[in-house]
Amino acid sequence: MIELLSFFFLVIAGLELYLGYKIISKSDPFTALSLLCIRFIFDFFLRPFTFIFVENYEPILSRQVTKGIIHVADAPFYSLLTIILNDIAFFFFLLGAYILIKRKPIPTNQNLKIKNNNRYLILGLGIFLIGLINWYWVMQSSGGILSALLSLGTGRQNLFRVGGSTIPFEIAKHFLSGGIFLLSSYFFLKRRILIAWFLTISLFFLLLTFGGRGLAMAAIISGLIAHNYLFNKIKLRTLLVLFLVSLPLLVFLKDARRLLDGQTELQDIDLTVIFDSKGDDFKNTMIDLSYVSHAYDYDMAFHYSYFVRDKDFFLGEYPLGIGMILPRSLFPNKGETLANKLSEELWCDGIGCTIDVGISPSLVTASASYWGYISFPFICFFAGYFAMYFWYQMTVRHLSPLSLMIYAMGYPYTVTLFLDLNAFLASTVPIALLALIIYLLFYFPVRQTFYLPEIKRHKRV
Repeated sequence: MIELLSFFFLVIAGLELYLGYKIISKSDPFTALSLLCIRFIFDFFLRPFTFIFVENYEPILSRQVTKGIIHVADAPFYSLLTIILNDIAFFFFLLGAYILIKRKPIPTNQNLKIKNNNRYLILGLGIFLIGLINWYWVMQSSGGILSALLSLGTGRQNLFRVGGSTIPFEIAKHFLSGGIFLLSSYFFLKRRILIAWFLTISLFFLLLTFGGRGLAMAAIISGLIAHNYLFNKIKLRTLLVLFLVSLPLLVFLKDARRLLDGQTELQDIDLTVIFDSKGDDFKNTMIDLSYVSHAYDYDMAFHYSYFVRDKDFFLGEYPLGIGMILPRSLFPNKGETLANKLSEELWCDGIGCTIDVGISPSLVTASASYWGYISFPFICFFAGYFAMYFWYQMTVRHLSPLSLMIYAMGYPYTVTLFLDLNAFLASTVPIALLALIIYLLFYFPVRQTFYLPEIKRHKRV
C-alpha cells in the first residue's frame, strides 16, 4: 500500500516538474526555476523512486539513513512522508515563480549592445589573475596540487584553509569565476565563441581541484548563461539534451571521489553502462545517478529525528545568522550554516562533535528547522517568487555582463535567503563584494580620470 501511495505522489512530482517546464518554456530556459529544477529532478523524483523501488528501502551506496538514525522498518513510512511534503513544497515554489512571470513583461528577443566592452577584457584579466594567485596559494598551503587532489576523498571541510582561514579560498573561488565570466563575456560579444568556451572549460578544471562537482558544473552553467544572453539564444530542448549528456560526467566525478576514498578501483569505472538498459548494469546506473544528491535521504533522517527522537532543532535561531557578516575574531561564537548544524544534530546527537560532512537542507527541512513545519508552504512560495524576481532583475531589467555574472554566481542562493540566513550571507557577501569591486573599477576610475569638461564654442557674429 505504501509503495502504491509513493508511486502516486511520485507521479505528482513528475507532473510538477512538467508544470515547471511549461512555466519555463513561456519565459526563458535560464530562469532560476529551470536551473534549480535540475537538482529537483534528483531530489523529488529520481532519488525517491530508486530508494523505494530499486534499493527496497536499503541504501546501497550511502548508509546515512540506516546508521543509527532511522530503522529500516520505519523507512517506508518516512520515505512516503518525505515525498508528500516535497510535493507540497514544490507546488508552492512553482506558484510563487508563476505569479512573478504573470506579473512581469518577459521580452522574447533582447539585443544587448555594449559600448566600451574592451574594459571587460582588462577587468576580467585582472580579476582572474588575483583569483589565480590565491588559487596557487591555497593549493600550496594544502601540500601542493597533487596532494590536494589525493586528499579530496577524505573530506574537504578543513582542507583548503590557509592559517586556519578560508578567506584565500573564497577569494580564489569567486575571483576565478568572476574573472573568467567577464573574459568569456568579452569574447562572446566579439563573436569569438571558441575562445569563450575554452576559458569556461578552463574554469571548470580549476574549480574541480576544490573537489566539488556542483562548483565545477556551475562553471559550465555560467558559460551557457553567457552564451544565451550575449551570443545566441539556447532553446530549452537543447538545455535538456546537454543535461542528459552531462549525466555520465556526474557519475564519473562521483566515482573519482570514491576512487580517492579507496572505495573503488580504476578498472571498475565504466561510463558506458549509463547507456546500457539491460539487467544489473542499468540498475547500478540508476543507483549511481540517484546519489548525485543525498537531500532525500537527509530529509527522511530529519523527519524521523523530529517526530520520533523529539528534536526541535533550531526553532527561532534564523535571525542569528546575521552574525555571519562578522569575523570570528569579533564574534567567536557565531553560528555555523544549517548544513553543518544539522549534521552535528543528526549524527552527533547535538554534542558538537567534529565531522567532515554537511547536510544539504531541502525546502522542507530548512523551513522546519528554523520556523516549524507549518511554515514551509509560505516560505517556499516566497522563495519561488524571489528566485524569479532575481532572475528578472539581472537578466531582463538590468542586462549587462556584470549583472549576468552576479546572476550566474548567485542564483543558487536565492532560495537560501529564506531557508538559512547564515548560509545565504556566507555565500552572497563575497559575490556582492566582488561585484562592488568590479563596478567601482569599471566606472569610477574611467569617469574620474578621463573625463574632460565640455568646451563651449561661441559662434562668430
